[in-house]
Amino acid sequence: VPACGMDGLVEYDAKILIEFSEAIHPATLDLGGTIEVVNLDVVDHLGRPIPIPGTLTPSLDGRLWTFTPSFHYGTGPWDIQVLLTTGIEDRAGNALVKPVALVFRTRENPDVDTVHSLLEEFDTNHQEDMAATTAEWNTTTGGELTGGAITTNVVTIAYSPIQGTSNKILTDFPLGSATVKTACPTAWANGCRVMMSYTASDIGVAGAITEVYWGPASNALFAATHDNVKIRIGHGRNANGALSKKFDGNWAGGQAPAPAYDGVYKIPQDADVNIAPGTLTAVANHWAYPKLTTPFEYDGQSALLLDIAVDAAADCQTHRVWFHGTGPAGPGWPGIRLLVGDSKTATENFNVDANYPDGYPMVPDTALVIRRRKTEARSRFYDSAQPSPDWAEPILSPSVQPGGATFTLEWQGAPGMPHPTLPYMTVADESQATHWSTDIDVADGHRFVRFRVKFVANLNSETVPHFRRISMPFSFGKE
Repeated sequence: VPACGMDGLVEYDAKILIEFSEAIHPATLDLGGTIEVVNLDVVDHLGRPIPIPGTLTPSLDGRLWTFTPSFHYGTGPWDIQVLLTTGIEDRAGNALVKPVALVFRTRENPDVDTVHSLLEEFDTNHQEDMAATTAEWNTTTGGELTGGAITTNVVTIAYSPIQGTSNKILTDFPLGSATVKTACPTAWANGCRVMMSYTASDIGVAGAITEVYWGPASNALFAATHDNVKIRIGHGRNANGALSKKFDGNWAGGQAPAPAYDGVYKIPQDADVNIAPGTLTAVANHWAYPKLTTPFEYDGQSALLLDIAVDAAADCQTHRVWFHGTGPAGPGWPGIRLLVGDSKTATENFNVDANYPDGYPMVPDTALVIRRRKTEARSRFYDSAQPSPDWAEPILSPSVQPGGATFTLEWQGAPGMPHPTLPYMTVADESQATHWSTDIDVADGHRFVRFRVKFVANLNSETVPHFRRISMPFSFGKE
């Protein structure tokens, strides 16, 4: 409860302390949903009490929660109601037995600024910037802004005899007719490292690459256990897939990314695997590299590099390729998929053939599992109808996303200008808009504000982030 004076009135900016008998699960304490703080004396055009913008913060043990108004309760004296609903649960999942309401009256203070709030409940699409939105605004679930559904694409990059194939490979490994493999203890005592490049035309879609396969497994697998394998995946410097002999120089930015997998890799012995999808692998007749610990977000435009370093083992097979041939009579000539290879710790492919400065003309049979997890929504500009508002921290519902889903919320402010054909109307002057910022203070002093939110679904829990409401409080002048 808020502290009050001898007259029973509460200060215009008092904090509200809410104490529970058990620690409360934070995802169920939803300001504007399961808990409401409203002004009973001021209503909107539908007759609903005006919400008081503010934030909720818990104590360390989760039993005591503090509501802090973004500004204050207004000039007063007003009746302010705090309503707790049965949607609130403790950490064991026990709900509040019955709703609880508390009403207090504030002391008059005519010198404070006026406080208002813009509210987006996503129950219409009026404020959606459809051209810039890939998330689901009032579509999949009515009255919600939801990240786009997680989708899965399997991209198979196979040998193609068509001239002008856009992928490239280069290697200096001892080559068989179909397989890049060698006995590491003798040929590569320090293990092997290979880098393969693929172009956007091979991959076709943007998204998070979660799994990588090589094959086809209908050709024999050669048993090997590599105790230490590092798989790196990232964007290439050259969109056409060209590779230089210096490994790290091929990455966009000139620096190798951290390994997406670092651990053991076992390859079985099998003369004819023919793996069916849905059993050991998601891709028929392809053998899986270890599942990536960290998915890679492919942009759909750049070249893709796959860099695999393995320690020595009885058989150092790490992928399968088809030789393109060395002249016009060769299949698929001129091949432009590229691969560079050397010992595990090499930083440079020292043995590149002078005839192939951009790599040997070979094609690795590769499959990628690409899942869409990132989508975005952008609003149109909201009008505060005030020339110089002071924007406060927005109030989000839900305030905590479930299942490890995440988001980034950014803001942009703009001044007003006369409508080009209806001069009595004021619209946002987008040419004078601020830069985008995660801090809504960037819009202070600007009549108009808009947001964009970047959603990232959690691929492990299959959870997509969402919002039911976004409240944008602001203050201006005096009553």
